[in-house]
Amino acid sequence: MRGESMGARMNIVIAGVCIVVGGYFILSFLTSTGIFEKRGGVYLSEIDMSIEEISRWADVIVIGTVGDRVGVQSNDDGKIYRVVGEYSLSIDDELTGNYSDKVITIKTLVDGEKFINYNVSIRKGERVLLFLKYVTTDSAWKGEEGYLLAGTQQKFSIDEDNMAYNPKYGSYKLNELVGIIKNARTA
Repeated sequence: MRGESMGARMNIVIAGVCIVVGGYFILSFLTSTGIFEKRGGVYLSEIDMSIEEISRWADVIVIGTVGDRVGVQSNDDGKIYRVVGEYSLSIDDELTGNYSDKVITIKTLVDGEKFINYNVSIRKGERVLLFLKYVTTDSAWKGEEGYLLAGTQQKFSIDEDNMAYNPKYGSYKLNELVGIIKNARTA
């Protein structure tokens, strides 16, 4: 009786191991075929930079108010599907000396209203400080050329008390943040 019980348990263990091994091989096969690849929006990786580093990295740093969404583009190269929102931004102050117009068009990953990435969005009428990088079609970016806003650290929201907030860097008085940026760019 006891031997039959041990034999039944052994059969259950062997069957369980076979199911797990078989499942592993099936999953490995399906993964190699690309069946689980998600075709969704792509956003730039967050690069860990200090405020000083991002101040030197940015081509243009602007303080302004988000205007209308002026367009949405989509690009599908067969493997990656991108949606890019385009917004106008009325410029109050440009901190680099590299841009002289009073309005700039910025590009956001996805449509910008829902999210730039999972931490940051922009809204019409919002006052912001943006660190922008000009991207070309020759870079890793495969969309149209323009000033791209794609990372958490690229945007500070500015409230009515002139406090600038970013989820990564925290809160600063706007004039203090501008001082940090200007010092970093002259260093």
